[in-house]
Amino acid sequence: MAKKTRTGKLEKIPGQYETISQLMDSLYPTDGEGCPRIQDLHTLTDLFLPSHSNWEHMRMIRHLYRMTNDTHLQYYRVMIPKRSGGFRRLDVPTGRIKYCQEKILEKILSRMSVHPCAKAYVKGTSLRDAAAPHVGKPVVVKLDIHDFYGTITFGMVYNRVFGEDRFPKKIGMILANLCCCRGVLPQGAPTSPAISNLVMVPQDEAISVWCAARDITYTRYSDDLIFSGDFEPAELIREVRKLLRRDGFTLNTGKTRIIRQGRRQIVTGVVVNEKAQLPAEYRRAIRQEVYYCAKYGVRDHILRSGLTEYIRENGYSEDGKRVMQRSYLYHLLGKIGYALMIDPDNAEMRRCRDTVKGILAAMPPRKRAAEPFDTDEPLPF
Repeated sequence: MAKKTRTGKLEKIPGQYETISQLMDSLYPTDGEGCPRIQDLHTLTDLFLPSHSNWEHMRMIRHLYRMTNDTHLQYYRVMIPKRSGGFRRLDVPTGRIKYCQEKILEKILSRMSVHPCAKAYVKGTSLRDAAAPHVGKPVVVKLDIHDFYGTITFGMVYNRVFGEDRFPKKIGMILANLCCCRGVLPQGAPTSPAISNLVMVPQDEAISVWCAARDITYTRYSDDLIFSGDFEPAELIREVRKLLRRDGFTLNTGKTRIIRQGRRQIVTGVVVNEKAQLPAEYRRAIRQEVYYCAKYGVRDHILRSGLTEYIRENGYSEDGKRVMQRSYLYHLLGKIGYALMIDPDNAEMRRCRDTVKGILAAMPPRKRAAEPFDTDEPLPF
Protein backbone atom coordinates (compact mmCIF):
# COMPACT_ATOMS: atom_id res chain seq x y z
CA MET A 1 0.00 0.00 0.00
CA ALA A 2 0.98 3.64 -0.30
CA LYS A 3 -0.23 6.98 0.95
CA LYS A 4 0.31 10.55 -0.19
CA THR A 5 2.07 13.13 1.93
CA ARG A 6 1.01 16.77 2.07
CA THR A 7 3.45 17.56 -0.72
CA GLY A 8 1.69 15.03 -2.95
CA LYS A 9 4.60 12.56 -3.00
CA LEU A 10 3.93 8.86 -2.62
CA GLU A 11 5.23 7.31 0.56
CA LYS A 12 5.79 3.56 0.67
CA ILE A 13 4.57 1.53 3.62
CA PRO A 14 7.27 -1.15 3.99
CA GLY A 15 6.61 -4.85 4.29
CA GLN A 16 3.50 -4.97 2.08
CA TYR A 17 5.05 -6.45 -1.07
CA GLU A 18 7.02 -9.64 -1.64
CA THR A 19 8.42 -8.80 -5.07
CA ILE A 20 9.55 -5.73 -6.99
CA SER A 21 6.88 -6.41 -9.63
CA GLN A 22 4.09 -6.17 -7.04
CA LEU A 23 5.56 -2.94 -5.71
CA MET A 24 5.95 -1.38 -9.17
CA ASP A 25 2.49 -2.42 -10.37
CA SER A 26 0.58 -1.20 -7.35
CA LEU A 27 2.61 1.71 -5.99
CA TYR A 28 3.89 3.29 -9.21
CA PRO A 29 1.48 3.40 -12.19
CA THR A 30 2.64 2.89 -15.75
CA ASP A 31 2.40 5.10 -18.79
CA GLY A 32 0.54 4.20 -21.96
CA GLU A 33 3.34 1.85 -23.07
CA GLY A 34 3.36 -0.09 -19.79
CA CYS A 35 6.66 1.49 -18.76
CA PRO A 36 6.88 2.20 -15.00
CA ARG A 37 6.69 5.86 -14.03
CA ILE A 38 9.87 6.40 -12.08
CA GLN A 39 9.44 9.77 -10.41
CA ASP A 40 12.35 9.87 -7.94
CA LEU A 41 15.60 8.16 -6.96
CA HIS A 42 13.85 6.06 -4.33
CA THR A 43 11.64 4.52 -7.02
CA LEU A 44 14.67 4.00 -9.27
CA THR A 45 16.51 2.01 -6.62
CA ASP A 46 13.44 -0.20 -6.16
CA LEU A 47 13.93 -1.16 -9.80
CA PHE A 48 17.41 -2.54 -9.11
CA LEU A 49 17.32 -3.81 -5.53
CA PRO A 50 16.27 -7.47 -5.15
CA SER A 51 13.52 -8.04 -2.59
CA HIS A 52 15.95 -9.97 -0.36
CA SER A 53 18.72 -7.35 -0.55
CA ASN A 54 19.98 -5.78 2.67
CA TRP A 55 21.26 -2.69 0.83
CA GLU A 56 19.73 0.62 1.87
CA HIS A 57 18.34 2.96 -0.76
CA MET A 58 20.91 5.69 -0.10
CA ARG A 59 23.73 3.18 -0.51
CA MET A 60 22.26 2.06 -3.85
CA ILE A 61 21.86 5.69 -4.99
CA ARG A 62 25.53 6.42 -4.21
CA HIS A 63 26.54 3.27 -6.07
CA LEU A 64 24.49 4.28 -9.13
CA TYR A 65 26.20 7.68 -9.24
CA ARG A 66 29.63 6.03 -8.97
CA MET A 67 28.82 3.69 -11.85
CA THR A 68 27.58 6.50 -14.09
CA ASN A 69 30.70 8.59 -13.41
CA ASP A 70 33.13 5.98 -14.78
CA THR A 71 31.11 3.61 -16.95
CA HIS A 72 34.04 3.05 -19.34
CA LEU A 73 35.95 1.30 -16.55
CA GLN A 74 33.22 -1.29 -16.19
CA TYR A 75 33.54 -2.81 -19.66
CA TYR A 76 36.05 -5.17 -21.19
CA ARG A 77 36.80 -5.30 -24.89
CA VAL A 78 36.40 -8.41 -27.02
CA MET A 79 37.46 -8.75 -30.66
CA ILE A 80 35.59 -11.41 -32.64
CA PRO A 81 36.41 -12.33 -36.26
CA LYS A 82 33.97 -11.31 -38.99
CA ARG A 83 32.92 -13.76 -41.66
CA SER A 84 33.85 -11.17 -44.29
CA GLY A 85 37.29 -10.61 -42.75
CA GLY A 86 38.61 -8.33 -40.05
CA PHE A 87 37.30 -8.12 -36.50
CA ARG A 88 34.22 -6.82 -34.73
CA ARG A 89 34.76 -4.96 -31.44
CA LEU A 90 32.45 -5.68 -28.53
CA ASP A 91 32.37 -3.65 -25.31
CA VAL A 92 31.00 -6.12 -22.78
CA PRO A 93 29.73 -4.86 -19.39
CA THR A 94 30.85 -6.51 -16.19
CA GLY A 95 29.30 -7.25 -12.80
CA ARG A 96 26.85 -4.80 -11.34
CA ILE A 97 26.42 -2.52 -14.33
CA LYS A 98 25.40 -5.53 -16.42
CA TYR A 99 22.89 -6.47 -13.70
CA CYS A 100 21.45 -2.93 -13.82
CA GLN A 101 21.23 -3.07 -17.63
CA GLU A 102 19.37 -6.38 -17.47
CA LYS A 103 16.85 -4.82 -15.07
CA ILE A 104 16.44 -1.78 -17.34
CA LEU A 105 15.82 -4.11 -20.28
CA GLU A 106 13.31 -6.23 -18.35
CA LYS A 107 11.39 -3.47 -16.54
CA ILE A 108 11.58 -0.55 -18.98
CA LEU A 109 12.84 -1.18 -22.51
CA SER A 110 10.88 -4.39 -23.15
CA ARG A 111 7.65 -2.48 -22.45
CA MET A 112 8.30 0.29 -24.97
CA SER A 113 6.88 0.18 -28.50
CA VAL A 114 9.12 0.07 -31.57
CA HIS A 115 8.23 0.69 -35.20
CA PRO A 116 6.45 -2.22 -36.97
CA CYS A 117 9.19 -2.40 -39.61
CA ALA A 118 11.79 -3.35 -36.95
CA LYS A 119 12.15 -7.15 -37.03
CA ALA A 120 15.26 -7.72 -34.87
CA TYR A 121 15.35 -7.95 -31.07
CA VAL A 122 11.54 -7.86 -30.86
CA LYS A 123 9.74 -10.56 -28.90
CA GLY A 124 7.74 -12.85 -31.15
CA THR A 125 9.61 -11.99 -34.36
CA SER A 126 12.22 -13.96 -36.27
CA LEU A 127 14.35 -13.89 -39.42
CA ARG A 128 11.34 -15.21 -41.30
CA ASP A 129 9.34 -12.11 -40.35
CA ALA A 130 12.08 -9.92 -41.81
CA ALA A 131 12.25 -11.91 -45.04
CA ALA A 132 8.62 -12.95 -45.74
CA PRO A 133 7.34 -9.48 -46.81
CA HIS A 134 9.88 -9.48 -49.68
CA VAL A 135 8.88 -12.80 -51.28
CA GLY A 136 8.33 -12.72 -55.06
CA LYS A 137 9.22 -9.05 -55.59
CA PRO A 138 10.81 -7.83 -58.87
CA VAL A 139 13.63 -5.94 -57.11
CA VAL A 140 15.24 -6.40 -53.69
CA VAL A 141 17.64 -3.75 -52.36
CA LYS A 142 19.75 -4.34 -49.24
CA LEU A 143 21.49 -1.45 -47.50
CA ASP A 144 23.79 -1.54 -44.46
CA ILE A 145 24.36 1.24 -41.92
CA HIS A 146 28.06 1.84 -41.23
CA ASP A 147 29.13 1.60 -37.55
CA PHE A 148 25.50 1.40 -36.42
CA TYR A 149 25.98 1.25 -32.64
CA GLY A 150 28.94 3.61 -32.65
CA THR A 151 26.83 6.31 -34.35
CA ILE A 152 24.10 6.20 -31.68
CA THR A 153 25.26 8.84 -29.21
CA PHE A 154 24.41 9.49 -25.57
CA GLY A 155 22.24 12.44 -26.63
CA MET A 156 20.17 10.24 -28.95
CA VAL A 157 19.72 7.62 -26.22
CA TYR A 158 18.64 10.22 -23.67
CA ASN A 159 16.32 12.23 -25.93
CA ARG A 160 14.58 9.32 -27.67
CA VAL A 161 14.48 6.68 -24.93
CA PHE A 162 14.91 8.22 -21.49
CA GLY A 163 13.83 11.81 -22.21
CA GLU A 164 11.66 14.09 -20.09
CA ASP A 165 8.51 12.91 -21.86
CA ARG A 166 8.98 9.63 -19.99
CA PHE A 167 11.22 10.32 -16.96
CA PRO A 168 12.36 13.25 -14.81
CA LYS A 169 15.64 14.64 -16.16
CA LYS A 170 17.78 13.32 -13.28
CA ILE A 171 16.38 9.79 -13.65
CA GLY A 172 16.69 9.83 -17.43
CA MET A 173 20.32 10.95 -17.25
CA ILE A 174 21.20 8.10 -14.87
CA LEU A 175 19.46 5.50 -17.06
CA ALA A 176 21.10 6.81 -20.24
CA ASN A 177 24.54 6.82 -18.58
CA LEU A 178 24.06 3.25 -17.39
CA CYS A 179 23.37 2.16 -20.98
CA CYS A 180 26.19 4.09 -22.74
CA CYS A 181 29.97 3.73 -22.79
CA ARG A 182 32.35 6.48 -23.90
CA GLY A 183 29.41 8.55 -25.10
CA VAL A 184 27.95 5.97 -27.52
CA LEU A 185 25.86 2.81 -27.43
CA PRO A 186 28.15 -0.16 -26.65
CA GLN A 187 27.85 -3.18 -28.89
CA GLY A 188 27.87 -5.98 -26.33
CA ALA A 189 25.54 -4.56 -23.65
CA PRO A 190 22.18 -6.37 -23.16
CA THR A 191 20.30 -3.07 -23.46
CA SER A 192 21.85 -1.90 -26.74
CA PRO A 193 19.72 -3.88 -29.25
CA ALA A 194 16.43 -2.68 -27.72
CA ILE A 195 17.70 0.90 -27.44
CA SER A 196 18.82 0.90 -31.08
CA ASN A 197 15.27 0.00 -32.17
CA LEU A 198 13.82 2.83 -30.05
CA VAL A 199 16.36 5.36 -31.32
CA MET A 200 15.53 4.40 -34.92
CA VAL A 201 11.76 4.98 -34.57
CA PRO A 202 11.81 8.44 -36.26
CA GLN A 203 14.04 7.14 -39.06
CA ASP A 204 11.89 4.04 -39.57
CA GLU A 205 8.75 6.18 -39.73
CA ALA A 206 10.23 8.63 -42.24
CA ILE A 207 11.52 5.83 -44.49
CA SER A 208 8.25 3.87 -44.20
CA VAL A 209 6.14 6.89 -45.21
CA TRP A 210 8.35 7.58 -48.24
CA CYS A 211 8.26 3.90 -49.28
CA ALA A 212 4.51 3.48 -48.74
CA ALA A 213 3.80 6.34 -51.16
CA ARG A 214 5.70 4.37 -53.84
CA ASP A 215 4.41 0.88 -53.00
CA ILE A 216 7.82 -0.22 -51.70
CA THR A 217 8.05 -2.78 -48.87
CA TYR A 218 10.51 -1.85 -46.10
CA THR A 219 11.81 -3.84 -43.13
CA ARG A 220 14.85 -3.33 -40.93
CA TYR A 221 16.84 -6.07 -39.19
CA SER A 222 19.25 -4.23 -36.86
CA ASP A 223 21.56 -2.31 -39.22
CA ASP A 224 20.29 -4.07 -42.37
CA LEU A 225 17.66 -2.12 -44.34
CA ILE A 226 15.71 -4.21 -46.86
CA PHE A 227 13.45 -2.85 -49.61
CA SER A 228 11.46 -4.66 -52.28
CA GLY A 229 8.98 -3.87 -55.04
CA ASP A 230 9.05 -2.43 -58.55
CA PHE A 231 11.06 0.79 -58.36
CA GLU A 232 14.24 2.56 -59.40
CA PRO A 233 16.98 1.60 -56.86
CA ALA A 234 19.10 4.73 -57.44
CA GLU A 235 16.29 7.06 -56.34
CA LEU A 236 15.62 4.94 -53.24
CA ILE A 237 19.27 4.88 -52.19
CA ARG A 238 19.58 8.66 -52.58
CA GLU A 239 16.51 9.29 -50.43
CA VAL A 240 17.47 6.80 -47.70
CA ARG A 241 20.99 8.23 -47.54
CA LYS A 242 19.50 11.73 -47.12
CA LEU A 243 17.10 10.61 -44.35
CA LEU A 244 19.80 8.73 -42.45
CA ARG A 245 22.23 11.64 -42.68
CA ARG A 246 19.93 13.75 -40.47
CA ASP A 247 21.06 11.70 -37.46
CA GLY A 248 24.64 11.20 -38.58
CA PHE A 249 24.15 7.69 -40.01
CA THR A 250 25.99 6.74 -43.19
CA LEU A 251 25.58 3.81 -45.56
CA ASN A 252 28.24 1.17 -45.99
CA THR A 253 28.36 1.31 -49.78
CA GLY A 254 30.45 -1.84 -49.95
CA LYS A 255 27.51 -3.86 -48.66
CA THR A 256 24.82 -2.36 -50.92
CA ARG A 257 23.08 -5.09 -52.95
CA ILE A 258 20.55 -4.72 -55.78
CA ILE A 259 19.06 -8.10 -56.69
CA ARG A 260 16.53 -8.48 -59.50
CA GLN A 261 14.33 -11.44 -60.38
CA GLY A 262 16.23 -14.17 -62.16
CA ARG A 263 19.00 -14.12 -59.54
CA ARG A 264 18.86 -15.65 -56.10
CA GLN A 265 17.37 -13.04 -53.78
CA ILE A 266 18.59 -13.57 -50.19
CA VAL A 267 17.27 -11.49 -47.28
CA THR A 268 18.75 -12.06 -43.78
CA GLY A 269 20.05 -15.42 -44.97
CA VAL A 270 16.65 -16.50 -46.38
CA VAL A 271 15.90 -17.03 -50.08
CA VAL A 272 12.77 -15.06 -51.06
CA ASN A 273 12.44 -15.60 -54.83
CA GLU A 274 9.30 -17.74 -54.67
CA LYS A 275 8.86 -18.53 -50.98
CA ALA A 276 10.81 -18.01 -47.77
CA GLN A 277 13.32 -20.85 -47.41
CA LEU A 278 16.97 -21.40 -46.58
CA PRO A 279 19.53 -21.73 -49.40
CA ALA A 280 19.63 -25.14 -51.11
CA GLU A 281 23.22 -25.81 -49.98
CA TYR A 282 22.23 -25.39 -46.31
CA ARG A 283 19.38 -27.88 -46.66
CA ARG A 284 21.56 -30.24 -48.70
CA ALA A 285 24.23 -30.26 -45.97
CA ILE A 286 21.61 -31.19 -43.36
CA ARG A 287 20.29 -34.05 -45.50
CA GLN A 288 23.83 -35.32 -45.97
CA GLU A 289 24.62 -35.26 -42.25
CA VAL A 290 21.41 -37.12 -41.37
CA TYR A 291 22.05 -39.71 -44.10
CA TYR A 292 25.59 -40.45 -42.88
CA CYS A 293 24.42 -40.70 -39.26
CA ALA A 294 21.79 -43.25 -40.25
CA LYS A 295 24.11 -45.23 -42.53
CA TYR A 296 27.42 -45.30 -40.63
CA GLY A 297 26.36 -44.44 -37.10
CA VAL A 298 26.78 -41.13 -35.31
CA ARG A 299 30.19 -41.96 -33.82
CA ASP A 300 31.73 -43.06 -37.11
CA HIS A 301 30.28 -40.07 -38.94
CA ILE A 302 31.80 -37.61 -36.44
CA LEU A 303 35.21 -39.31 -36.65
CA ARG A 304 35.13 -39.57 -40.48
CA SER A 305 34.16 -35.91 -40.81
CA GLY A 306 36.84 -34.76 -38.35
CA LEU A 307 34.39 -32.75 -36.22
CA THR A 308 36.99 -32.05 -33.54
CA GLU A 309 34.62 -30.02 -31.35
CA TYR A 310 32.81 -33.29 -30.55
CA ILE A 311 35.93 -35.45 -30.01
CA ARG A 312 37.89 -35.72 -26.76
CA GLU A 313 40.87 -37.83 -25.74
CA ASN A 314 39.84 -40.74 -23.54
CA GLY A 315 42.16 -43.53 -22.40
CA TYR A 316 39.28 -45.86 -21.50
CA SER A 317 37.92 -46.41 -25.04
CA GLU A 318 39.48 -48.77 -27.58
CA ASP A 319 40.62 -46.00 -29.93
CA GLY A 320 41.41 -43.55 -27.14
CA LYS A 321 38.65 -41.14 -28.20
CA ARG A 322 35.46 -40.02 -26.52
CA VAL A 323 32.86 -38.84 -29.03
CA MET A 324 30.04 -36.60 -27.78
CA GLN A 325 27.29 -38.05 -29.93
CA ARG A 326 24.33 -36.57 -28.06
CA SER A 327 25.77 -33.06 -28.22
CA TYR A 328 26.24 -33.39 -31.96
CA LEU A 329 22.69 -34.69 -32.51
CA TYR A 330 21.18 -31.87 -30.46
CA HIS A 331 23.20 -29.39 -32.52
CA LEU A 332 21.91 -31.04 -35.70
CA LEU A 333 18.34 -30.84 -34.37
CA GLY A 334 18.87 -27.13 -33.80
CA LYS A 335 19.88 -26.62 -37.44
CA ILE A 336 16.83 -28.58 -38.60
CA GLY A 337 14.62 -26.56 -36.26
CA TYR A 338 15.99 -23.36 -37.77
CA ALA A 339 15.16 -24.61 -41.27
CA LEU A 340 11.61 -25.49 -40.16
CA MET A 341 11.18 -22.09 -38.51
CA ILE A 342 11.83 -20.49 -41.90
CA ASP A 343 9.79 -23.05 -43.88
CA PRO A 344 7.45 -24.96 -41.50
CA ASP A 345 5.88 -27.03 -44.32
CA ASN A 346 9.16 -28.49 -45.61
CA ALA A 347 8.47 -32.25 -45.61
CA GLU A 348 12.14 -33.07 -46.22
CA MET A 349 13.28 -31.26 -43.07
CA ARG A 350 10.49 -32.91 -41.09
CA ARG A 351 11.75 -36.34 -42.15
CA CYS A 352 15.27 -35.35 -41.12
CA ARG A 353 13.98 -34.21 -37.73
CA ASP A 354 12.12 -37.51 -37.19
CA THR A 355 15.22 -39.51 -38.16
CA VAL A 356 17.47 -37.67 -35.70
CA LYS A 357 14.89 -37.99 -32.92
CA GLY A 358 14.68 -41.71 -33.64
CA ILE A 359 18.48 -42.08 -33.37
CA LEU A 360 18.43 -40.22 -30.04
CA ALA A 361 15.60 -42.41 -28.71
CA ALA A 362 17.51 -45.59 -29.63
CA MET A 363 20.67 -44.54 -27.79
CA PRO A 364 21.23 -46.10 -24.35
CA PRO A 365 20.28 -43.83 -21.46
CA ARG A 366 23.01 -41.81 -19.84
CA LYS A 367 24.57 -43.29 -16.74
CA ARG A 368 23.36 -41.51 -13.66
CA ALA A 369 26.08 -40.19 -11.41
CA ALA A 370 26.08 -41.99 -8.08
CA GLU A 371 24.84 -40.01 -5.09
CA PRO A 372 27.15 -39.78 -2.05
CA PHE A 373 25.10 -42.35 -0.11
CA ASP A 374 23.52 -44.24 -3.03
CA THR A 375 24.19 -47.74 -1.64
CA ASP A 376 22.46 -50.57 0.15
CA GLU A 377 25.35 -51.00 2.56
CA PRO A 378 24.97 -49.67 6.10
CA LEU A 379 26.38 -46.20 6.65
CA PRO A 380 29.70 -46.12 8.56
CA PHE A 381 28.28 -43.91 11.30
